[in-house]
Amino acid sequence: MELNTMKLKYSAELVQDIKDKKELRTLDEDFIIQKLDVFFVDKSHELNKKRFLDKLEKSKTYKQFTKSKEYKFLIKEIRAELRRVYGVFILEGYNKRESLLKELEEDASSEGRTEICTKLLNLHKSTKERMDHYEELYTTIFDTIGRLSDDKTDKNATDKKMTFMDLACGMNPISSIFFREKIKKYYASDISTEDCEFLKRYFDTTDIDAVLFPLDLVDERNFPKLSKIKVDMCFIFKTLDGLERVKRDITERLLQSISTGYFAITFPTLSIGGKREIKEHRRLWLERLLERLKWRYEKFTLGSELLYIVKKG
Repeated sequence: MELNTMKLKYSAELVQDIKDKKELRTLDEDFIIQKLDVFFVDKSHELNKKRFLDKLEKSKTYKQFTKSKEYKFLIKEIRAELRRVYGVFILEGYNKRESLLKELEEDASSEGRTEICTKLLNLHKSTKERMDHYEELYTTIFDTIGRLSDDKTDKNATDKKMTFMDLACGMNPISSIFFREKIKKYYASDISTEDCEFLKRYFDTTDIDAVLFPLDLVDERNFPKLSKIKVDMCFIFKTLDGLERVKRDITERLLQSISTGYFAITFPTLSIGGKREIKEHRRLWLERLLERLKWRYEKFTLGSELLYIVKKG
């Protein structure tokens, strides 16, 4: 039995309760509804779904329903999934970004802006972990394009302006400060409209031509939109593992849908807590995919990330 969450009794109240955690408040309601839909479709939740719906139907008020174990189970499950894909990356002090952006707007000096951007990047777990090797990351990407290319114009990729796309971007677009002279246009997306609006203000402040749009990469109905945006380079950092966990084999359909010359794809080499090493052979599935598609690539380890630079086609 499939269920439309929007037609669910007390659906609006449920969404607000799920969001009522500091690290989840910037998420779009539509994204939370989509996660609820996934929960109810998942066969492994069949028994819990029946219990939940029975309890919901018998509850005379929402307050009465919130006291049930079924309500508590659902809230816990959905919040846990949202933390895995979003909340776990939000660090203490994330709310300081507004004041830091205001400082950026008022400080025209190069040194001042670099310092403020560094503080912003340190507010997100993925970008904070990348701070020690950001410059090496981008140098490696641009140098490798030259080696992989059959086109003479790409041999000097470090010298020409390029169009970029940054998917599931988090705060990574702020690292554009490290290669802004190479940016012709920058497209970026994440699942939170509020985060996209913040990043658009950042780009306006730094005078970089950018387009920001909220987008859920698990929803394949968004792929045609991606295919219409033509770029030279697409960044997909620390994202594909999570997508594959939700929807197996989605990576091939995603990569095929993106109109780009090159991908820069990274995976973490440590668990989110930083205590467990993730073995490199866990990413052999991507290498097999690239080899089947006959897309050339080079692989590097930088800091706590495994980097693949791929020439599409």
